Amino acid sequence: MTIPEFKALLTAFADAPNQIEISKGQLLGNIRDEMIEATLHQEEGELIVEENGQRLPANKWIINRVARIQTLADRILEHVTDEPHYVPQRGSLTDHLEVNPEGSPSTVSNVEEVVCDVLGRESPGFCSVLYLTSDAGEGKTTTINRAARAQARAYKERRSDWLLVPIPLGGRTMLRFDDVVVGALVNKLRFQLLYYDAFLQLVRMGVIVPAFDGFEEMFVEGTGGEAVTSLGTLIQQLRGQGNLLIATRKAFFEYNSLDTQARLIDAIPNYEFTFAKLQICRWSKDEFVAYCVKRKLPNPAGLFETVASALGKESHPLLTRPVLAARLVEIAGDCTDRADLARKLRPETEDFFDTFIDTILQREVREKWIEKSGDPARPLLSNRQHHDLLSRLAEEMWTSRTDSLSREVCDIIAELYCESQRLSIQQSRQVQERLTQHALVVPAQGGSSFAFDHEEFRNYFLGEVVADHAAGRRWPELRRIFRPTRVPPLTLDVAARRLRDSLRPAELEAAAAGDGMGSYTRENCGALVIRMLDGRVDEQHIKQLSFPDGALNPRSLRNVTFTDCYFQATKLAVGDVEHVRFERCEFERIDFVAGARFADVAIVPFGGVRAITLMDRDVTQYDPDAIRRQMVSLGITVSADAEEPVVEEVAQPADDALVAVHKALRAFMRVGFINGNTLRLRLGSHASVFFDDVADALIEAGAMVKIPFRGGGSQERFRLGRPLAEIERALAASHGSFQRFIDSIRR
Repeated sequence: MTIPEFKALLTAFADAPNQIEISKGQLLGNIRDEMIEATLHQEEGELIVEENGQRLPANKWIINRVARIQTLADRILEHVTDEPHYVPQRGSLTDHLEVNPEGSPSTVSNVEEVVCDVLGRESPGFCSVLYLTSDAGEGKTTTINRAARAQARAYKERRSDWLLVPIPLGGRTMLRFDDVVVGALVNKLRFQLLYYDAFLQLVRMGVIVPAFDGFEEMFVEGTGGEAVTSLGTLIQQLRGQGNLLIATRKAFFEYNSLDTQARLIDAIPNYEFTFAKLQICRWSKDEFVAYCVKRKLPNPAGLFETVASALGKESHPLLTRPVLAARLVEIAGDCTDRADLARKLRPETEDFFDTFIDTILQREVREKWIEKSGDPARPLLSNRQHHDLLSRLAEEMWTSRTDSLSREVCDIIAELYCESQRLSIQQSRQVQERLTQHALVVPAQGGSSFAFDHEEFRNYFLGEVVADHAAGRRWPELRRIFRPTRVPPLTLDVAARRLRDSLRPAELEAAAAGDGMGSYTRENCGALVIRMLDGRVDEQHIKQLSFPDGALNPRSLRNVTFTDCYFQATKLAVGDVEHVRFERCEFERIDFVAGARFADVAIVPFGGVRAITLMDRDVTQYDPDAIRRQMVSLGITVSADAEEPVVEEVAQPADDALVAVHKALRAFMRVGFINGNTLRLRLGSHASVFFDDVADALIEAGAMVKIPFRGGGSQERFRLGRPLAEIERALAASHGSFQRFIDSIRR
């Protein structure tokens, strides 16, 4: 490290750049109101900092003396919660291409250990991203917290030189990472010694690995046509260096369309990166039984069999999703008759969550929330009142954009609710006291605030709030919930079930009125409407709503007309829609599954469809004439004319060279660069075609470029030379011909 590099690094920790002075080997600086004086030496090419008689290499001096990473390790162990009954979870690892060129997933027995192993690898010169994926309630947060604590202990014992820092995001989109990172350090970990610039420097150095929990990527088109993304922005801020962990429900490179993937790839064109994915598997009977043993529950195998028999399958979420299974075990521990418990849990429909929540609340009503005054003892609140009180808690969290509330705010919510129910002063005080001790509420941030035990419980009660406002036609209150961001899917599912018989779907247009087509209000209204339409057969007419990604799949829509609506990319399969008409609607993209053929489905005029993807051929069409021919061949009416001529599209298979291009592009979805040997393994049987007939033509046309190889030995190294979106459009226009693809790239 040179002195200019050292000064630039140290400046990130100072209150102002002019508070760091280095002259003639002497360092004088003011960092967090502390005056630092030290002497700098160059010894055998390494910069040494001498302070108070102690000599350390410059990077270690910054880590220990300035950044105080040892203190951060202590904070993680103090403030990151542990799960005392944790059961190691299985997973599926799709490793980085340099490690696993074939890209095939491998089964792992302990995801916590694999997280530490993968993130502990050095990544000089590029940004390494590990996606940790699963559905909600399957262990992402627990895995991150366990791994963070394990790394903190290893750091303190000098078995490791890096820390994993959990940063909860709560599913927010288009993040300002500086706000959430500093907020997590200060509010969650009580660590006030790092500015955001200093945090980025430590990530580049490999000392800190941030774990972004609850990440929801969002793509925005910039004024110049460039793609702006949260993750792309972060990688640019890191200058393509360091390791990242992103916990989300789906890794971006799992999307079928190159168009979606191109938005992120094209946002980080100047930096090298690589992606891997670790998917957490749901519990099996073995994990469930092991958890019960740790909870000292008698006959856990018998409980599993009893509940599985009542629910009809061993793979039911109550047995396989840890957050729900933990609640089930807690209820079973206080239950003397497990057969009776199983009968109560048996859902009449697949909407088991309602029954499960009611089972938890009934325990509170009958056993815990008992009024202390008066004789005989009676429940303090009814089951319905528990629902209403928790719904108000969820609404306050959502509108305040926070996952937890202070005790004072909880007390105010309880007091106002008790006033609305005309409860006595003594009853009101008991409700205030017990709300923060509720079975579904837990302390957060060291006990200074309170949150729902899991985000799914908060989302469930928020759904009841949405249904209540919509059923009462209180549109301003509903817009207040819908405007900030996308509402969670579970919230909309709960609201749709409650509104099915009390509100016509078209009435929600009134809630969206006044907000633009691109607003979250219209999108959330559309997402709720599409759920309310699912399975209905009476005629419905929906106007001027926006629908989120994947809105039409999997849905059963009958006798519906959509007018002047906007649909993000969605999938259509046989049987999804019948007797459905789309008038003057816009579609970002429609993905047609293999064998799709539709009856009495009209999209008029078809010009509103920007692109279609034939998923069985992995081909995306942008050309209007090609889109029209393809939709007509699938049985879709695309004209208002009574007679629709059937135009058969002549399908032309892609030649071997173009197939090789497709396979190579799939490799570039997970890396910003790729070595020749890795690419050969990735291409398999198409490797000879690619390197003999394709590579030189791609390089000559500028679609791919050679870059210097890093590492031992000698081999080729490649990256994309054009934005992936341009390459994808050229593929769409190629009609199966590699030569037409090259000609399009040159143009």
